[in-house]
Amino acid sequence: MQEAGKNMAKVAITAGWVTGFKSPPDKKQAFLWDATTPGLGLHKTPSGKPAYVFQAPYQGQDIRITIGSPDAWPIPEMQAKVRELQRLIDGGQDPCNLKRDAIATAQAKQQQAKLQALTVGEVWATYIEARSPHACACATAGQEKLEAWILEQAGIDMPLTVSKTKLTWLAPSGGC
Repeated sequence: MQEAGKNMAKVAITAGWVTGFKSPPDKKQAFLWDATTPGLGLHKTPSGKPAYVFQAPYQGQDIRITIGSPDAWPIPEMQAKVRELQRLIDGGQDPCNLKRDAIATAQAKQQQAKLQALTVGEVWATYIEARSPHACACATAGQEKLEAWILEQAGIDMPLTVSKTKLTWLAPSGGC
């Protein structure tokens, strides 16, 4: 990667520049670098939408981060974001790693929220489906008593599918 703006045209990025910026059809990508905010660039491919990027040296290597669409980022807010990213580098932090960590943390929180949002009813259906259909009558009777108790403790009003008479009939006198 080249240092942001090195040997490349720099202009004060304005809405007009963003709208009119085209990538040459003979190149895979093109950049327009901001003359007022070091590291801020507009990236465009011939067939793609433009995106704001931040590029700067970090520990001897250039890093580049795609920040977002010009439709979502007004130019002053984008310039402030780029200055914030540069401050992170100045403080010895890699913005790429921070972004990856933030995404991983958000995904972990979503997964945790999904797990916590499970209701007894949702888990119950999975439990019933997973029960062994080949359990002996004694085990089935005991399992159904346990299931009834769990439902009662959870405050779920579900009719029992097996009556006391049937439970007695299912349990052989000698046990399983």
